[in-house]
Amino acid sequence: MIGHVWQAFSRDSGYQLSGGLPIINTKGVLRHLGVDACELVTPYTPAAYGRLARGCGVVVNRDGEQQLSGMVGSSRRIGWDAGTGEATITVLCLGDDQHLADRLVYPSPAADATAQVANYWTFTGPASTAMWELIRVQAGPGAAAARRVPTLIMGADPGVGTSRAWWEQWGNLLDTLTYFGLLSGADLGVRVVSTVDGLRADVYAPRDLSASVRFSASLTNLVGWDYEELPPSVTYAIAAGQGDLAARVRRVSASADVGDLAWGRRIERYIDQRDEADTTKLQQVAVDEVVAGAGTQSLAIDAADTTSAAYGRDWSLGDRVTVHVGVPGGATAATVTDLIREVAFTVDSDGRETITPAVGTSDAKAIRPGPTQQQLARVSAGLARLTRNK
Repeated sequence: MIGHVWQAFSRDSGYQLSGGLPIINTKGVLRHLGVDACELVTPYTPAAYGRLARGCGVVVNRDGEQQLSGMVGSSRRIGWDAGTGEATITVLCLGDDQHLADRLVYPSPAADATAQVANYWTFTGPASTAMWELIRVQAGPGAAAARRVPTLIMGADPGVGTSRAWWEQWGNLLDTLTYFGLLSGADLGVRVVSTVDGLRADVYAPRDLSASVRFSASLTNLVGWDYEELPPSVTYAIAAGQGDLAARVRRVSASADVGDLAWGRRIERYIDQRDEADTTKLQQVAVDEVVAGAGTQSLAIDAADTTSAAYGRDWSLGDRVTVHVGVPGGATAATVTDLIREVAFTVDSDGRETITPAVGTSDAKAIRPGPTQQQLARVSAGLARLTRNK
């Protein structure tokens, strides 16, 4: 689609814009929970190459609104074609959320790793406040000086989500935030963005646009879709605490979700919590395991802007929308009301764009997305999938 202005800028190691980068083409993935990624191709000049050195970054805007900000996180390369005489820079950037993916959750955030005094980092209160505080003390202005992300400030806490006890020890910070967002009861998300002063971390509650933003073939704003249902990964969890062999104390939780049970499987999982004597905590562990292991539905759609539903104006990443899945003139196969958890984009030098939102739960509702140190491989694979063009 032509009509939107995309711009790219280099950013220095102090998170300040340092110059424009003409776009030959760019593609990226924005994530509700996870690390954004962007591959940018821009004309080579010595100055531009210098502005994309280690520790520097890129900011990509659409119509003046920031889409992605991140660091040169994987590679930068120069290519030259003797036939055309053109030289280009290709840079792969990771979103600023990567700072959270690079850190662990210290039980005692203010202490050095060799001088810990607590068994767990703990917090009791609303989910969003727990996530906000976790970022603040592990990577933000409340973190130990050596662990703080330079210039990172905290946005406002929406103060929403399930109020309960939250805890973690030595887990990956971003994976823990993803887990808390899942258990929040409010589908909370996290974004780290560039500001004029540096970086800001936001914990946000999704907007519920499901009644006003709908996608379907009959509404002409849905030109393609790929829908998938997956069974639960666990329906019966057993959390085992302190004790020896048969004498270990155990607590269990079973799924009561009709959709999950309809798969006809009892999927058991054993959680070893041998250092835990608190039966209340053991019960919560079992419940959380079942919640996090729920069945998922994933929906990637090719969306077209209409007067009533345009990307960036009427809907964006993290919004809750409704999608009616069905072929034109046929019956509706499924109606999905869920969050836009990913937005993939491609843009060429003429400003032609493709926007591909992903609606559903398959990525963000994984109990543990896996070692976040594997993000680079997943990012590259994700970018490679962006091949659809309108």
